[in-house]
Amino acid sequence: MSYTLRVLFSGLCAFVPNRPFDDFDTPPTEVTVLLQNLLNPQSLSTVVDSGVLEPHYPMVEFDLCDLHPQSPRRADLERTELGKGACMLIGEEISFDMNQKVRKGLRLPGRDRQPDDRQEQATSRDEDSLRWLARIDKASPAALLDPKVLTQALSLKEDTAILARLRIDEGFLRVSKRSEKVCEFHPLDPSNPYRQQIALEMALDFESVEGPVVLVGRDPKGKEQRLVLSPVKSPQLLEIRIQNREIGRLLGVPEELMPVQEVADFEVFYQLLSEDVLVGQVRRFPKQPVPGGTNVKNPSLCPPTGLTLRPAA
Repeated sequence: MSYTLRVLFSGLCAFVPNRPFDDFDTPPTEVTVLLQNLLNPQSLSTVVDSGVLEPHYPMVEFDLCDLHPQSPRRADLERTELGKGACMLIGEEISFDMNQKVRKGLRLPGRDRQPDDRQEQATSRDEDSLRWLARIDKASPAALLDPKVLTQALSLKEDTAILARLRIDEGFLRVSKRSEKVCEFHPLDPSNPYRQQIALEMALDFESVEGPVVLVGRDPKGKEQRLVLSPVKSPQLLEIRIQNREIGRLLGVPEELMPVQEVADFEVFYQLLSEDVLVGQVRRFPKQPVPGGTNVKNPSLCPPTGLTLRPAA
């Protein structure tokens, strides 16, 4: 029996389409997902008081019951009481090897499922639109990505910018979770206001899959690690999570003990841009209002973000 593979993306993941997401006449045929190197704590300049971005770890999380008994790759981390396992994605080009009845290429929510130009909050008609994906070029219009980031070889050196990369050219890509409230990008710019709900999670659905799914991770030397999964928890849906997040939740640190600090984590995406692009650019970040007003720190959103490619010279 066939089933759906659902890949959920969360945390500081960058989505880079080969054509603009809002070009509905010639939509993207490929999207590259970049998981940035954020293993070391770092100070961020655009914060309300002061703040340090805690280490973020690129990983794939799955239900342990869905791990195939003959999978060559096993979980690096396990939470048996939660039934969860995870593998670190360090220096890996990621791809999927699976059997599908029908291959339809990459699909996105169409023109009929888009919000109005001035709309700040989603409705049931447009809740999965990629318009809700926060975008660097909307926050800072000249901040465009150098295409070299998509093709340069990954490495395991300390100063490498990208730790894992995944190219998507099939499946249905959509927004699956949004901020509770409308976010406003700071520092405020009256000439370029940017206010809207923003995506906190993205989903990629592959339909009509048969048999096990293999997540292939290829390291800089070409060696492959193969994680084999099959739908046991839910026979009609195999769900995995690719994320670049703090590791505390997976390690079982109680949420009450996690520090609530306002850190402009969105700023890390500017690090992927070349220095010549950044000259004169204000590094804006989204804030979501919280009960209590200005006296309450606004916890980090850790949003997936869309980057736009700089046109070829």
